[in-house]
Amino acid sequence: MHCLKSILVATNLTSANEQLIETVVNFSWSFGARLSVLHVHPQDTFGVLDAYSQHLEGKLTEEIAQRFADEHAGVDDVAIEIGPPAATILRKANEIDADLIALATGDDSWRVGPIAQAVIEHASQPVLAVHPGQHNAKIQTLLCPVDTSNTSKRGLMNAIRLAKGFGAHLHVMSVLPEVSWMTAAEQSGQLAHARNAFAGQWVERLNQFLAEVDFEDVPWTQEIRKGRVDEEICAMAHKRRADLIVMGTTGLTGAARILMGSTTRRVLHQLPCSLLTVKEEDVLSADYEAAIEDIRWLFDQAQVAIEANDDELAMRKFDAVLRLNPFHIPALEGRAQACERLGDFERADRCRQRLEQLQRYPVLAE
Repeated sequence: MHCLKSILVATNLTSANEQLIETVVNFSWSFGARLSVLHVHPQDTFGVLDAYSQHLEGKLTEEIAQRFADEHAGVDDVAIEIGPPAATILRKANEIDADLIALATGDDSWRVGPIAQAVIEHASQPVLAVHPGQHNAKIQTLLCPVDTSNTSKRGLMNAIRLAKGFGAHLHVMSVLPEVSWMTAAEQSGQLAHARNAFAGQWVERLNQFLAEVDFEDVPWTQEIRKGRVDEEICAMAHKRRADLIVMGTTGLTGAARILMGSTTRRVLHQLPCSLLTVKEEDVLSADYEAAIEDIRWLFDQAQVAIEANDDELAMRKFDAVLRLNPFHIPALEGRAQACERLGDFERADRCRQRLEQLQRYPVLAE
């Protein structure tokens, strides 16, 4: 995957759907992704769509697609299908080559457990599980649990790229493993104070692991906790008021394992905010970072042109920024200013109107 361009939104047309829509709009705006909306109706005895299903299809078409359209998030497809929900979502994601699957984690019918869990475990794509009770759809604070494995490093690199795209703060946390004295002595090579020696060596490895990661200009903090991994992840998410937890996963014998054993299942059952899991594919690649650098360079050039009173050149530079990211607020503000100085008040007004719509959501901006 080169960048986040296609999101499959698996909706269930319930109260949990509202938070899902708002969060997906955020992703769509910040990364320029297009959407495919899917509702899965469980197969009935006769294997045909009944009147209720037809009603749902109409509701999807008229309400869900319109909600995204109202928020200026592009929708490529709206569909309703019959079958097992998790399997159908996975099949559809592969059919459309989705870069990300987004679904709600909880509701009367889609409670945390079978569907979200099955999709997370078996999807090759990254999965965004949106918490229905989360009040803030804006992604301002990310939490990324890590150990020193390549799996957690994949999650951390994606968390960094997401934090850059959202302009968010990143909290990196680790949980010191609880081990027996015998295990501590074996791994540390010391008999006296074996657990302390093991902890010291573990922290040293962790610090070396983080020292090799390029966080660039993303603001971040680090914290080490002790206890059961899933409980500490959720406690940390509460403490830092995280909007999104980003975790690396790996598939083993058909079932995903996150960090340690079945941590993902336990986290899902007490999830305090939304969760994004990254397995075989990155949700964002380094190519996206290159695009960010292009945007920054073009925007800086536009600012220089504005200061030199070369409004025509500034317009061309701002237009180039907006071709890469149509929702770049500072570029729209600069373009409006340049239009006004050139006497093109009609285009300036259009920029201002668009800015009013964009102010509600975080976008890729400097």
